[in-house]
Amino acid sequence: MNICIQDPIEPADLEAAIAPLLNSDILAIDTETTGRDPHIDRLRLVQLAVPNQLVVMVDLFGVEDCALLKRLLQGTVLKIGHHFKFDWQFLTQAGMPPSGLLFDTQLAFKVWTAGIKVRSLLQAVAKTILAIELDKDQQQSDFSQARLTPQQLQ
Repeated sequence: MNICIQDPIEPADLEAAIAPLLNSDILAIDTETTGRDPHIDRLRLVQLAVPNQLVVMVDLFGVEDCALLKRLLQGTVLKIGHHFKFDWQFLTQAGMPPSGLLFDTQLAFKVWTAGIKVRSLLQAVAKTILAIELDKDQQQSDFSQARLTPQQLQ
């Protein structure tokens, strides 16, 4: 399965990239951060996906005005994430708390597999349900550097 991901949106193109997402009924959200603590670490990337569109990747280190992104995250669209509590904490610290309908695929997987000893990390869930191998090697890389590598962006 190939997912088309474009380069991070330039701040000047943010409105044009997010506008089509405002009309979707469903929105997948993922984030990359400089660490695990939302009180001391920073939100770096926000990836947004809706059906039949390229994944939109926003590098928040280059964005000063997040009003449209905040509007999207607080709209009525169903927001989906894996271990969404983590993303929610960082988005909230960045002044963009998601609200409305939220669905966490990790929690859903835990309910679905209740009583069965199985890992619920995204990599394990993708392999179990979709038979997809996810490369998460870059997950622990340094997202605080000025320029992200192509591997981090992918």
